[in-house]
Amino acid sequence: MDIHVIVPIPEEIQALPHVLEMLHSQKEAPAFHTILVGNCERAELHSMMVHQQDHNPEFSAKWLHVPTANPAKLRNAAVSACEGGLLIFNEGNRIPGSDFVQEHVIFHQQSGNMENLLVMGTPQELDTALWKKAVAPGSAFFRDQEEMRVSLFIRKLMQLYNREGMTDSFIPWISTFGGNMSGSHELFRRHGFDEQLGEWGLENIDFGYRLFQDAGVFKWNRKAFNYAFEDKKETGYYENRILRGSYLLEIKFRNSKAMQVVGPFLLGELTLEAIEYQIGNTRAKWLLTREAHS
Repeated sequence: MDIHVIVPIPEEIQALPHVLEMLHSQKEAPAFHTILVGNCERAELHSMMVHQQDHNPEFSAKWLHVPTANPAKLRNAAVSACEGGLLIFNEGNRIPGSDFVQEHVIFHQQSGNMENLLVMGTPQELDTALWKKAVAPGSAFFRDQEEMRVSLFIRKLMQLYNREGMTDSFIPWISTFGGNMSGSHELFRRHGFDEQLGEWGLENIDFGYRLFQDAGVFKWNRKAFNYAFEDKKETGYYENRILRGSYLLEIKFRNSKAMQVVGPFLLGELTLEAIEYQIGNTRAKWLLTREAHS
């Protein structure tokens, strides 16, 4: 099976050298191809490409020039450049742990390489002090695959899944995380990413929702880590994007009650429990487990 690790290149590329280094240093991973997709004509990226080719010539990486920062366009272009196999997405501002590729591959192998399976990995956020420690010269932070406290938002999403990564929730699509996920080429080719929503950052939820409507299977791998700097944006940045993106989702899926809860959930105004009940899945195992421990 061909394996492709797709790295959409963000506007801020300070993490990208570490991304390349850790992809070159994956432990016990099967052979895989790396595709970096973004505006490769930027001067700083060109010098990075030359450096990578000079210092790690055995590490084969394809640089795909797509002059946009729209994540949906970048992902769609990378999918079109592949001909099959397993696609693993690792956002260019997220540094993969040393077992990142292997963990994604294992989950698909254990599931019989299902064509309609989407696996989410576990993103970790690093504060300023941890980030400096992690990227310091000689640091083994990412090779040791250190595990720290997962963000509150990610912990909420992980509630939907049991320890084996399985779920019977009716809302697993709300946990779709574009920066750390994997699936078959056919899955991504068939469903694609909405490039209009890509401008506002909710193309991942749209993708997950459409996949769920098409009998997609969702799993969560608690060991497929990647790490990003906890970037602080100006006040209102994320709120404005959520409001605009969720509004577009409601327009796109006019008759869907599910799409009406996305904005309130992302803004912290509605819980997953309330959404699951509202959707009508009152016997979901994750709900019963929480009730048993309450």
